[in-house]
Amino acid sequence: MVFAFYSPMGHSRVEHLDGAGLPVISIVLNGGGEFHAWSEYRDAQALKIGTQRSKALAIGLFIDFIAARGHLHYDAEHRHRLFQAFADALVLGTIEGGDDPSGLYWLARSQNAARRAVAAVTEFSDWLVAERGVTPVNPTRRATFAEQIAFWRAWRRSTKASLLKHLKSSARAYAAANTARVVSIRGHKPALPETEAKAFPEGMFSALLRIGFERYGPQRWTTYRDQAITLLLHEGGLRLSEPMHLWLDDVFLHPEDHTVAIVRVYHPTDGLREYLDPKTGSRRMITRAEFLRLRYDRLALTELAGKRRVGWKEPLLSDRHEKYFHVFWRSTEAARTFLRIYEVYLRVRPRVTAHPYLFITSRGRPMTDGAFEKVHAAAMRRIGLEPAMPLGTTPHGHRHAYGQYLRQAKLDPKVIQVALHHKSVLSQDVYTEANAAEVAAALRAAEKGLGEAPRFEGVCL
Repeated sequence: MVFAFYSPMGHSRVEHLDGAGLPVISIVLNGGGEFHAWSEYRDAQALKIGTQRSKALAIGLFIDFIAARGHLHYDAEHRHRLFQAFADALVLGTIEGGDDPSGLYWLARSQNAARRAVAAVTEFSDWLVAERGVTPVNPTRRATFAEQIAFWRAWRRSTKASLLKHLKSSARAYAAANTARVVSIRGHKPALPETEAKAFPEGMFSALLRIGFERYGPQRWTTYRDQAITLLLHEGGLRLSEPMHLWLDDVFLHPEDHTVAIVRVYHPTDGLREYLDPKTGSRRMITRAEFLRLRYDRLALTELAGKRRVGWKEPLLSDRHEKYFHVFWRSTEAARTFLRIYEVYLRVRPRVTAHPYLFITSRGRPMTDGAFEKVHAAAMRRIGLEPAMPLGTTPHGHRHAYGQYLRQAKLDPKVIQVALHHKSVLSQDVYTEANAAEVAAALRAAEKGLGEAPRFEGVCL
């Protein structure tokens, strides 16, 4: 069988089936034949929807590249050269002197994004090699001595940080250490210097809340939404996607101080939820994915496709039964400010009955991380800052600021790990892991020790 990518074809399109919502690759092979390999691969690997989409997009890019430049490397012996040219085009882009004869007009991508795309196409090619006997686009070769050293360093780091390190096979590792890929991402773009700032500038945080998100007219309720999300990121250390999964009643009053908010972030599909069965009248615990289907006839945000989808990075959970983690506020005043904004936001936001999500768009749909990135960028410009990751002025810069605060407070590494909800270096030692009460107590002690003055005057009401 001839490797399907090497038949003359038009540009690919990554679409979604109307019924199942699964990513598909629509291409036309020479002679009008259909392309079934992707669907077979997707089903055989049992890929999640988000993984399907990212891999389909990468494979679609490669198909487009073949359509534009495949004629330069049509012979089987030159296929790895074509793939290397594809990898280089991802990093460097295809525009030269303001023009692109190939018609691709690709802008340069980050090395990490290029590596993910190359890995996705390589995995698909390996599957085609095993299933169809085709010639690989990225064959293996014997690893150099330097590559073997780099492999073993990475392997030891991953093994040390793994909860299941006793299951890692050293035999498989030895086999993997001796092989490398012919095609890789070459270091065309220099990395950012280590001194490059990534944390949000603390001195501008109050201005961001008071001025950056301030709006007038009928959309003023969005000011409270944006302030609440930003507090969760900056003062609670959340990843950008995590506030988007909050439901209306995931915020609680502290049992000992009703002016302080307790926030639980549940797993978007596996988190438990009480459900009142309308037929039997009995109450039982079901997953959030089941609750959404039964009550609202909708999928969780992680199961949607396209721009409506919101990711989830499998954080360290505080409660492994109900599957949620606590937001650990870096100050009591932050928790009070969030509660005041939350209460006002619930009163003024539009009424929505189609879903239970807390943060919504002006159309009443669940807020997405992509939508908030645009809102945050506009707020940055209102206070005179340019939104850029190296400057710490993107939403992720708030999480960096939270981490810097914990580091400066000289908290125990295990406390920092739990506060950031990290499954990382020390997370395998589950028996010495700090619990929720210990983390909260440590943060309160740090607040008193640093003597930080409240920074929230005039933010709400």
